[in-house]
Amino acid sequence: MRTRTKIGLSILAVVCAVLLVRWWDRWAIVGAVRAASTASEVAEAVVGENLKDLPVGAHGRVLDALRELTGKDEYWREYRDGSPHRLFRWNGGATRWVLVVTYEGMNVPDASWMAVHQFDASWNETSVINFPTGYRIALFDVWKEEFDAVPEPMIVVRLGSVGSFGDYSYRQRQYYSVRDGRVAMIRIEEEGGGLERAIFSASHPWNGPALPDRSVDEWVRLLTSDDTVDVLEALTWLGGSHVAYSEQRDAGVNQESVEDSLLWERVRDDPRVGESLTALLRSANGWVTAAAALASVRDDLSGK
Repeated sequence: MRTRTKIGLSILAVVCAVLLVRWWDRWAIVGAVRAASTASEVAEAVVGENLKDLPVGAHGRVLDALRELTGKDEYWREYRDGSPHRLFRWNGGATRWVLVVTYEGMNVPDASWMAVHQFDASWNETSVINFPTGYRIALFDVWKEEFDAVPEPMIVVRLGSVGSFGDYSYRQRQYYSVRDGRVAMIRIEEEGGGLERAIFSASHPWNGPALPDRSVDEWVRLLTSDDTVDVLEALTWLGGSHVAYSEQRDAGVNQESVEDSLLWERVRDDPRVGESLTALLRSANGWVTAAAALASVRDDLSGK
């Protein structure tokens, strides 16, 4: 009996300690926000924090500061406007701050999306890029993380099935590169599982930003680039789910355009791509070999 009592008291002490630390952290955030005198100082006080879960004493002032920095007072007033999720320090080109705004897409059916705001060292907004992260899949969290496979930090997005559709336990991760004025999806995977195909079969990709306007030769050259991010972006597109060029388009249906499908098929069937994929399958980079292997497989998810 005494042993059980001691165990119970020990557990209670741990729980109390955790709650105390959490309370202290949240109070520290409120204090830092209240002490800030400018919008940029307010923003810098919450770098890395979950902005959707800020203490009541800080939340309103942080949103107002971010509206001021973006120059858009109308932002994030309605439910479907989404809301700021996390703010990161960045060190790529002229970009020094990255604000990620998300809409979770928790309704059924619904589409989740995110917007990436880039700022320079003086907090001038230099770019805003909005894009969907999936249909009938909810967005849970975003964070910044470094990986051995790529030379720069990535924004990682965690998503999963909710509501009355699909496997409730399914979880997915998407990986994005952020460079001056550009956001690129470079990887999509089942959490705890393997690589998955990004969905390009709609008029706008269901996963990630709209793609740059590239020719066949430009896509082919990306596969031999010295920049791993460029290679992974090209492989993600090449190995993604597309609509066949020959497939009939129906009025009112959200489908990949004939022009985009034709471009993809021309790149896919270019002999130089086959040579590049063979070389990339021998890469020492695990992300590259996995993406090359997926792009090498032709099935009903990729127009064949």
